[in-house]
Order: sequence, then structure tokens, then C-alpha cells
Amino acid sequence: MVTPAAKRKAVAHLMSHHEMSERRACKAIGFCRMTVRYETRRDNDHELRERMKALAHERRRFGYRRIHVLLRREGHLVNHKKLFRLYREEKLAVRKRSGRKRAIGTRAPMLIPLAANDRWSLDFHYEGKVKSRPPLLRTDHQPIYDLWFRATSVESGQVPDFFKIISSRLRSLLSKMKSSLNHMPLRKQRELGRVLEILHEEFEDALKEGTADFKKRGRILKIILFGSYAKGGWVDEPFTMKGYRSDFDLLIIVNNRKLCEFAEYWHKAADRLIHDKSIETPVSFIVHSRREVNTYLKEGQYFFSDIRKEGIVLYELDDEALPEPSPLSPTDRLRVAKEHHSDRFSLAQAFLKGFRFYVSEKELRVAAFELHQSIEQAFSCVLLTLTNYGPPSHNIKFLRSLAEEQDRRLIEAFPRDQHKERAWFNTLNEAYVKARYSVYFEITEEALLWLGERTAHLLELVKTICSEHLEKLERNNF
Repeated sequence: MVTPAAKRKAVAHLMSHHEMSERRACKAIGFCRMTVRYETRRDNDHELRERMKALAHERRRFGYRRIHVLLRREGHLVNHKKLFRLYREEKLAVRKRSGRKRAIGTRAPMLIPLAANDRWSLDFHYEGKVKSRPPLLRTDHQPIYDLWFRATSVESGQVPDFFKIISSRLRSLLSKMKSSLNHMPLRKQRELGRVLEILHEEFEDALKEGTADFKKRGRILKIILFGSYAKGGWVDEPFTMKGYRSDFDLLIIVNNRKLCEFAEYWHKAADRLIHDKSIETPVSFIVHSRREVNTYLKEGQYFFSDIRKEGIVLYELDDEALPEPSPLSPTDRLRVAKEHHSDRFSLAQAFLKGFRFYVSEKELRVAAFELHQSIEQAFSCVLLTLTNYGPPSHNIKFLRSLAEEQDRRLIEAFPRDQHKERAWFNTLNEAYVKARYSVYFEITEEALLWLGERTAHLLELVKTICSEHLEKLERNNF
């Protein structure tokens, strides 16, 4: 009898069954008379309860903390403790998944067969749909065999034909991409987990009001980590002179090309990834449909071929593996790289020339736009020449991160050790839109002159890096 409600019942029992007064009953129990007479004025919160139940029905795996975030976004100012009480009263608790079944007792190692009939084995394979549990089926080719005979046959080189038969299912399992993050610190693994949560939450929010069929069926099929964090060569030195920190580079694969529109479906996710305090590592991501990625691999796009070879799968909706890449011939690789370099590098030089003219004319907004385009074309030149891929983006911070992953010498083009210089580069990043359409866009002549000097140095680095790559391709062509 601890809670006030239980004590009220006890007081009422003494008054009704033992004919005690309220004063004597409260004194016997040690309860305050004011608490007995108190009548709650708490609101029923009908509207809040209904909205909470609707959100819980839409997102069945969301707990009260996630629902609290969604309610706050909609304008419901409610304390998380109160929401938890309402959540419990409505019996909306998410059912916990049961743990993995484990074998009881200590497992003994399987004995090696030393003679015929010591141990026999049975081969299985399975066929089934993606979401259903596949049934085990016995193979048609020598289903039962003696393991001692198999071992002696392999040692003598007389391997039976049925051991050479590899099913398509086994080939797909062998061709699966890596999925382990054990080479990364736990702190980085937790950051990646938070990144995946934000991407899924914002993608669902972008689609929930849609009525089109492709939005109702919109799904994220795979999220793949590539770049330095997948290869194990990342740099995390934000407090050194260079102030450089490698990005998490992600490839997001969706089931429809229309869902790749950044401004409509992904800009809120990118904004949250920048401002989330639990994510210290910068995050860059590109979005493509499965058909696009498969096409790029079949065409020999070596940017996607490297992702297919070295990337780490962080999330996948199904187990459909990416197709094996079809590599371009050395002649084709050299031809494509030369075409990209010739086109993009000449554009970068032309925009830099235009920048210098407009700076001399004191047209600073136009000069900022021209300089932005010169930097964009320079980074695209590196990406296209070295990887045969350039993302459709005007964000020079994003292009810079991808290009620096290809060659670390590009880091010295725009130093990050001074806050003033970082702010100038961020202002220039906005020039693609604001320099043309916003009367409030401002950038100083001092900033433009410094950025112009660094861009000229960037073009020298790009010329060196691309020339070395083309020479390497020419050597491989002979």
C-alpha cells in the first residue's frame, strides 16, 4: 500500500466498513487528508493519444522516443516522461524480438574420417522467395557420399564430376560483398548506425504523403560504404595543421530512378547529417537506382566496379547481389579518360579566365559564380578521368570529398586550418544558386582573390594527377 490511489481505497474502506471518520482513518494509515480530497484536473489528451496511436500504427517498430521526435516536429510540445506514460497506458510497447536459439551444452569438434564408412554426408541446396524461409531440398547429383572417399579423391587429384558442379545459389553467395566493420573503431561504427537511422527516417518522411504508385512502393534496397573507410585508409586528423577528416562515402540504391532526386527526397537527410551532434564524421552520399548501378557495372564503369569489389554493405533489403562488372579494355579506358580530361579541364580553365575578368570589373557576384564553376569542373575532371564517373551535383564540398579520396594531393588546394578560409569556401559553395538569384548574396574581394589563387593551384594539381593517370594507361595499353 504505497501509492496514493491505494491509500485512498484504504481510507474509504475504513470509513465505510468500520464507521471511522475521515480524520481518524487518515491518522491510522498515516495519510494526508488534503491528498484524500484531491481531485485530478489532468486533461485526457485525447488528440495527442489519437495522433500517437496513428504514428505507432504507421511505424510499427518505432518506440516512444522516436514517436516523441515525430510529434515534436508536428508541433506537439509534450514532455517525454508524459508521453511515455500515455504510451504505456495505450499499450503501444514494441514487442521485443526473441533472441537467437543457441545449442545447449558444449559442442565437440567433428571427427576426421580415417576409413570408409566413418562418416557420411548429405548435400543440400535451397530455392525460395526473398522474404520466405527457403525450404531445404536434397541435390540430384550424388546426394549421399562417403567423406573419406571424397577426401582421398581430392588428394589423389581424381575429383568426381559431381564435386565440380557449383549451383547458381552458391555462386551468388561467393560473390556477395563484404559486410563486416570490424576494422573500424566502435565509435565510428556507432556513427554509421546513426547515419543509417537518419537516412531511413527522412526517406520515409519524404514518401509518407505521396499518392503516386512509385512513392508508395519506394524502398531503399542497399546502402554501401565505399572509399577510405571501406578500404581502411581513412584520415581523422581534425586538430592538425591540415585539419583534414575523411568522409563516410555512401552509395544508396533505391528501386526507382525518380527517387534519386536530391532536392525532393534527400536534402533533409543531408541537413540532419550535418547538424546531428552524435555524428562527428562528415557524410557524403550518392543515390542511384538499381537499374542504373547494374547498367554502369555492365558498361564497365570502374568507379562502380571498385565499389562492387571493395565496398561494405551496411544495409540491404534483399539478398540480390550486384552483377559482376564487365571491365573496359585498356584501349577504351584510355580513350574515355582522354575525352573526359580534354573536355572538363578546358572548361575549368575557361571559367577561371572569366572569373579574373569579372573581378577586375568589380562584378563580384558574377565572379563568384564563374569561380564556383571552375572548381566544379576541376573536381569533375579528376573524377571522370580517374573513375569514369561524375555525380550530377553542383555541391563543390561534396565533389571535393570524392576527388580527395582518389588522390590525397588535392587536400592542399584548399587548406582547412583557418576558420576564415573554411567560411570563404562555404560561401562560394552557395554561389551556384545565390550568386545568380539572391540580392542578399555577399562575398568580399579579399575572399575571392584568395579563392582564385587556390583554384589556380587546384588546376595545376589536377593537370599533374590526370597526366600521370593518362601516362599510366598508355603504358598499360602497350
